[in-house]
Amino acid sequence: MYKLILILFFYTPVDTTTIVLDSSYTENSLNKILQKARKSRDHYTLANVYFKLGEYEEDELNNNHRAFDYYTRSLDYYKLIKDTTQLNVVKERIAIQYVKSGLYDDAIDGYKDLIQYYKEKDDVYQQTKLVGKVSDIYLEKGDTEKKLEYLDLAKRLNRILKDTTFMIENMHRTVLNYKFLNELDTALSIANRSLSVSLIANKPEFVSKSLFHIGDIYGEKRNYLSAEAHLQRSLEYASNRPYNEDKLNTYNLLQNSYDKLGDYKKAYLFARRYESLKDSIMDHDRLIEESKIAIQYRTEENKREIQNLERKSLEAEEKTKSQKRTVTLLTIGLGLLSLAIYYIISFYTQRIKASKIINQQKDQISNQKIRELEDNLKISSMQSMIEGQEVERERIAKDLHDSLGGLLSTIKLQFDNVQSKVKSLSKVKEYQNANKLIDAAVEEVRTISRNLQPGAMKDLGLIASLKDLFNRVDGKHYPEVTFQYFNFPEKIDNMKALSIYRIIQELLNNAIKHSKAKEILVQLSKQDEELVILFEDDGVGFNPEKLERQGMGLENIQSRVNYLKGNVHIDSQIGKGTTFLIHIHNKES
Repeated sequence: MYKLILILFFYTPVDTTTIVLDSSYTENSLNKILQKARKSRDHYTLANVYFKLGEYEEDELNNNHRAFDYYTRSLDYYKLIKDTTQLNVVKERIAIQYVKSGLYDDAIDGYKDLIQYYKEKDDVYQQTKLVGKVSDIYLEKGDTEKKLEYLDLAKRLNRILKDTTFMIENMHRTVLNYKFLNELDTALSIANRSLSVSLIANKPEFVSKSLFHIGDIYGEKRNYLSAEAHLQRSLEYASNRPYNEDKLNTYNLLQNSYDKLGDYKKAYLFARRYESLKDSIMDHDRLIEESKIAIQYRTEENKREIQNLERKSLEAEEKTKSQKRTVTLLTIGLGLLSLAIYYIISFYTQRIKASKIINQQKDQISNQKIRELEDNLKISSMQSMIEGQEVERERIAKDLHDSLGGLLSTIKLQFDNVQSKVKSLSKVKEYQNANKLIDAAVEEVRTISRNLQPGAMKDLGLIASLKDLFNRVDGKHYPEVTFQYFNFPEKIDNMKALSIYRIIQELLNNAIKHSKAKEILVQLSKQDEELVILFEDDGVGFNPEKLERQGMGLENIQSRVNYLKGNVHIDSQIGKGTTFLIHIHNKES
């Protein structure tokens, strides 16, 4: 179990005091804090714990997907407690996750929102930092026009800030941009300026990076002597921290420079250093460059050996001309025969391998088509079944309301009419009990009819129907339900809305019956082309590996999610509550 060093602040709504905890926590301890915060509805602690868990997943476990999930949850709670400062810290973390995942446009949008926020706050430092990051993303995308636009903005902001570090970083970005445009002379001039500023500022890492750029540019200009000199100086200033990719790139360029200069021994030396450092960063392709240089180095030795053999052969040729010709011709013949056999075997081997691959691909395509047909058939059958169920529910609801409900109402009127004529009946206990039973029957018919077919769905929509559903479970015998919705479309397809209603209804009934929860959180939101349902309770939880033993409720939920072409993720542990996260495809045609 990994250890976390956290400083967490607990906010207690009752007495508005803050408890500071400064100690080591296991992941299990954090989850206990999370459960306690859920029960006390401590949004401040929930926001901070989710953020710390996100940092832990990102920094310690390198699990970016899980980190993104925790950051998103902390973002929602920071919005609730209106902590704008920390809210923007989380937004920057999420933007970094977008960059790592290659979602550059989403990252740019996030950074632009942050830049606007810090502009309103007149925070030039944060503006300059974030504008530089946007510039880097545009360079990664190959959009030089936008890259230059944000690079110029970063320079203008830094003239106000006068930060030497940002100034050098902007110089390096400019060098990369001109290298990308193949304007090497301009890039070299700026790299030399960044070297001078870095030396004056006494920043060794920036000095190393500037020398690296100069050496790289000289290499591009094929001036390998100057490239080698600057790259060697770059190593002198390079940081000794492990996994230094700048040093790795420098080794690579030095190896290339010595190779071009014909100094294969030094080339081989730096190839070894390159491969050794690369092995600690990557798990594959570690011996490619080393093998290449080693082959070149061995080729020189082989040439010298061949020259010695040729000299000895010339000395022996005078004595054994006849025998040498025979041996030479025989060797050539055997060599050609061996070469011919080799190529024939290779040709047929490749053909056999290609045939196997083609057959395997055909089998895979056929199996995929069969699976797609089976899935489509299942979805079609499921769609017909669900739509049939809803039609039957509507018919039964109308029959209950119009027929049995009307009949019970008529009986109620007759009872009231008899009571008005025979005043003494109101004092008869059996009459009073019968009257109460009729009232209970009328209310029960209404409840069953409302559960079978939510009346507010067609007229008022999904949100109003869900509010009505939650209002019906409001009382001291039910858990407290918190209902939130963000950026959720007002109008969606009726069958889709009804299916979402049924899913949440089933989840709510399961939680009330089985979870022993005190609080339930229901969130609806829209993310890109998906509708997202979050259902969370603080109940007893269960083992997700034993879902098949949990009854028909979860099977009905899974069937409706499949019908909506979505997916459901269940996070639950015994004693730690349950979370359902459902994504539903909602692409507009």
